Amino acid sequence: MSTLFDDYRERHAFIVGLGEVLAPWPARLTPSAQTDFDIGGEYHYYQAGRGTAVIVFVAIAATLAKLFLR
Repeated sequence: MSTLFDDYRERHAFIVGLGEVLAPWPARLTPSAQTDFDIGGEYHYYQAGRGTAVIVFVAIAATLAKLFLR
């Protein structure tokens, strides 16, 4: 676990993935494991960011639904 997010490329890939799901507009680029979309070889961090963003999005939607749809 000591190597988790210890490099700026790992953090950047995670934040890019997180932002692409939470942002209300389409993704600017469509990265894949074969492209070098500023995430280098850290595609798994990008995918983890996207997965985390989906969980955060669902939690926000559930909270808003509970607050406003009583």
